[in-house]
Amino acid sequence: MGIPSFLALPAARSDWADCMPCHPLGHMLLWTALLFLAPVPGTHAVLPKAEVKLQPAWINVLQEDSVTLTCQGDHDPGNTTTQWFHNGNFTWTENQPSFSFKARRASSGYYRCQTAYSSLSDPVHLDISQYLEGHKQAAECERGRRKSLTHRTASIFTAESNAQTDHN
Repeated sequence: MGIPSFLALPAARSDWADCMPCHPLGHMLLWTALLFLAPVPGTHAVLPKAEVKLQPAWINVLQEDSVTLTCQGDHDPGNTTTQWFHNGNFTWTENQPSFSFKARRASSGYYRCQTAYSSLSDPVHLDISQYLEGHKQAAECERGRRKSLTHRTASIFTAESNAQTDHN
């Protein structure tokens, strides 16, 4: 009694003319195996994630300040198109990886970007605020290469009123 084979094996040389697979579905099994091993069109390797960078490098800016968003991600050498998302919605496409704008209250929110060879970035929050007379404002000052921070709290007043500063 022979062992059944699932792959088509050639018969002995004298029987080549009558060669038949030992298993009637042997060729189907071979094609099925090839289909599982073949790449599927439309699937892609995992792309590196893009990253949104803010300039100035803090997330709280004042109205009318200039803000630059830069999308750091791989680009096609001939195509530097960058897609931008604001608060989860596709907003616009730029032909360069960065752009600048004057901050407005409506500019507050979460920004994300994507390039041709990167996946969607993590969200970066940008908060646009305004000076309010009489309210305390915290400020951080960056000095030199050591990037030491000095923290101050001040009350904002108009030129006609008396100014106060609280040192912390």
